[in-house]
Amino acid sequence: MGRLFLVSVSIEIIAICVIRHGRTAEASCMVGPVFPPWRRLYLGLTAKCSCLPDQIYVGLGLVCDNVPLLVLLFWQTARGSCDPMKRFLLAALVLCLASFNSQASANECKKIIASAHPNYPPYHWREGNEIVGASVDLNRLVFREIGVEFAAVYSGPWKRVLATAESNMIDFVMSLKRTSEREAFLRFTDYPAFPNPFTAFTLAENSFDLERWSDLKALKGSKNAGDRYGQPLDSYVLEILKLPDNDSLEDNVNRLMLGRLDYIIHGRYVGQAHFGIIEGGEKIVPLERDIIGGFIHSGFSLGSSCAVHLEYLNRRYLELFGDGTAERLLEVNIDRWVTFNRRQQAGAENTRRQN
Repeated sequence: MGRLFLVSVSIEIIAICVIRHGRTAEASCMVGPVFPPWRRLYLGLTAKCSCLPDQIYVGLGLVCDNVPLLVLLFWQTARGSCDPMKRFLLAALVLCLASFNSQASANECKKIIASAHPNYPPYHWREGNEIVGASVDLNRLVFREIGVEFAAVYSGPWKRVLATAESNMIDFVMSLKRTSEREAFLRFTDYPAFPNPFTAFTLAENSFDLERWSDLKALKGSKNAGDRYGQPLDSYVLEILKLPDNDSLEDNVNRLMLGRLDYIIHGRYVGQAHFGIIEGGEKIVPLERDIIGGFIHSGFSLGSSCAVHLEYLNRRYLELFGDGTAERLLEVNIDRWVTFNRRQQAGAENTRRQN
């Protein structure tokens, strides 16, 4: 109630501001992403004042909740219309509205609906209608600390997951590569949720030391179709190592087992999960050194009121990454993924025998 009173008083103060010397100030507010009606807090400001005595025409709608634009809008209006004291009062109103709006958004966010790629273990994968894995464990841990329920749901294939986020049908997408294309509809964390490096996997009996990329030139390697690592490794793999881009993981594993390949480039953690569920996969091990580092972030849909917790999430990601919690969750979920798949395989085998 106190904050509402301050907003009311501040708006009345603006309403008595008269522009001197016949100058006119006009301000307009560009509305940002379209939020559901109950989450819109756009008041928009239009002000037109004349220097004629007792003639003040002020139209007030609500101002957008984009705080930097809000500050600029009021400041520009104040510069053309008010003396230093009134500028101070306008600045106070900005802070008051920003605080009020932030608290309102935080109060609205009681539950976060999240999703992710349905087959990217140990980070996340589908189990029934849910997404499980290290990504879910990490984010549920963080949001539980501030009393926000966290639900990770299966939303379909990966392209559909991104489409649902773009249309604001979910609040949050977990653990994905940050790209300019995705930044058009996701508000990403500044700090990564997890490491996601790539390395070379080989048979344990044929393991070798990797000091530099050129060490791979004399060996016969392969990559999984469609995999991208980021520059400059992408160019090096295609132009120097000349690895084909049409081999499936299954084909690569078979060739490695038969001695026709010396190594396969794969994500360090994803590779351990994938090789852990195939027959003979325990013989395939990652090299000690990564070929290239990598990180994955998370992002709020632009239309989610829960994005108000982004600052807290950033801080906790940094802390949990630094103290080793993120990496420990990956290791735990490699084992969970392997156990889950072995149970699935055993169940399928029992069904086959019964039939």
